[in-house]
Amino acid sequence: GREPDEERHNFDEAKFDSPSVRISWNPDANWSLQVSWADLHSVEQLEPEGDETRWSASAIHNLPLADGASLTTTLILGARDSTEGDGQFALALESAYSPDRDWTFFGRGEVIETNELGEGGHHGPVETVAKISLGVVRDFDVTDNVRLGIGGLYSVNFVPDALEPSYGGDPDGA
Repeated sequence: GREPDEERHNFDEAKFDSPSVRISWNPDANWSLQVSWADLHSVEQLEPEGDETRWSASAIHNLPLADGASLTTTLILGARDSTEGDGQFALALESAYSPDRDWTFFGRGEVIETNELGEGGHHGPVETVAKISLGVVRDFDVTDNVRLGIGGLYSVNFVPDALEPSYGGDPDGA
């Protein structure tokens, strides 16, 4: 449950002191559901006394359409609570439409509460930020078992007034 140290060329010693559990269920070929919980000790190297409890839940639904097309939608919920006592919540909704094997059009909306957007990467007050993204991917056959996708994405970001000096008044991206 820890971040790696600054020496990225070696393995960090595993400490088995952070229990977690995940339950998954696929009621049929088009649904996948999961819930998870974790009690993480000493999550961040720079703040070794900080512990976190995290949970998540997600549902994925695939809707087969005519002529091999499909629409896949995912709903994701997550939350964390740290020893600092600042609980944070996240929600994402994503859909991908594939009219055929070669094209995928997708959209994603997300809202999160986070305290990790302070000046210089330090923790600040909990802020709510959001993003809406739209994109497309075109896949090409490279070999019988390999495909290459090339695509584009445009995102509109929503940040509170308090964060505009750090992120700008128009933090959209492509």
